[in-house]
Amino acid sequence: MKILIACGASGGHIFPAISFAERLKAERPQARILFVVSKTAFGSAIPGGYDTRVISVLPPARFFSARFFCFLFSLARAFFESISIIRKFDPVLVVGFGCYSCVPAVLAAVILRKKTLLHEQNVIPGRALRLLAPFVNKIAISFQETRDRFGFLYRKKIVLTGNPLRGELFGKSRDDALSFFGFDPGKKTILVMGGSQGSRKINKAFISAAAPLKDHLSMQVIHICGRDDREYLAGEYKRLGVDARVFDFLKDMGYAYSLADAVVSRAGAMAVSEIIGLGKPSVLIPYPFARAHQSANAEVLSSAGAAIVIKDVELSAEYLRGRLLLLLREQEEIDRIKRGLSGLAVLEADKLLVNSALELSH
Repeated sequence: MKILIACGASGGHIFPAISFAERLKAERPQARILFVVSKTAFGSAIPGGYDTRVISVLPPARFFSARFFCFLFSLARAFFESISIIRKFDPVLVVGFGCYSCVPAVLAAVILRKKTLLHEQNVIPGRALRLLAPFVNKIAISFQETRDRFGFLYRKKIVLTGNPLRGELFGKSRDDALSFFGFDPGKKTILVMGGSQGSRKINKAFISAAAPLKDHLSMQVIHICGRDDREYLAGEYKRLGVDARVFDFLKDMGYAYSLADAVVSRAGAMAVSEIIGLGKPSVLIPYPFARAHQSANAEVLSSAGAAIVIKDVELSAEYLRGRLLLLLREQEEIDRIKRGLSGLAVLEADKLLVNSALELSH
């Protein structure tokens, strides 16, 4: 059995694709898997043991700009590259994860009459999925609310699988995590993260909230901030006397989630799915642009009473401090949020997605 996986440029697309591949290999050890990724993807995230091919897709640009026509040209070129790759590999199924860079491979698969499966990580389907929806055999969604975003013509194609999470996120003991970070077992731990590129607005708001938070509770911080703010934040935490570990990117997220008593985060699909899957109380600050994808993701948790949501325009150090104190000190609020999270969890999302793929591949 040969399966080709086409995934996008960000961790939000690559990580669920890897989780799917790992579960598929566990279920079908004889399966051959080929990843097709964009040049802009961090290919180092694809683990060893998997074959990988690279196609050249530029990021989308504003309509009718010079960059937009370059983008269209790159899509066309990647389409013909994908035709060649699929003919040589001859998969029984092509699985696309998310964004624009999977479009050439999935369209090529449709033209070559291969079975196709698309996985959407966000609540609001992206333009790539909307473009491809009429042509693919099956659409897997991460949130029940996504079903209502499609017309009735596509309803029979849709299956709820959830968003596959990396196995490495689970099973990390608290003692091992404390040793990994060198942290105090008696302190509350706050995990701060702003998405794969970091968020300067969240970084600044939290560092301004850190001093008054420290006056109200014994805390320590894991802060994943992006490359640009790391030195600044490390210096500020030292000046404030707050025990913090600052990373531009943290591969061993299982340790961070294991210790986190509360999470401050953007509301990207991967972050939201991890927060649900690991049952972590959170303050979500959705990125207000990108067609409001993150606002819709956060709304699912907010409506279920499973997170505190702060609009980006309303974010301030004082407001953030108050919400975090509520999450870290009020047991009734913590219990309410954990009940909401348990109601949203889709168990074994990776297995459900693999089962959907295997059904198509027969």
